[in-house]
Amino acid sequence: MKKHQFVKVKCDCPYRATNFVCKHCDAREYCGYDEIRNLDAYRALCTGADAPPASPTEAFKAKMGGGFDCLAPDFDSWEKE
Repeated sequence: MKKHQFVKVKCDCPYRATNFVCKHCDAREYCGYDEIRNLDAYRALCTGADAPPASPTEAFKAKMGGGFDCLAPDFDSWEKE
């Protein structure tokens, strides 16, 4: 399974929830950082060709009721070319 890597969309809103966009398939989510780090399997599935695969431990945790961490490692500094 390939998972999303979400980065924050630049906005000046004062709310804790914000817009995130996937680096690989341009999917959008409106939620907080905690929610984006704990997405269910349906919302974490990415169709982008260069999306990273989910680790086996992460997939196992998701089957036991956990979620997938879909926040990109470079979420605060990534810019689309």
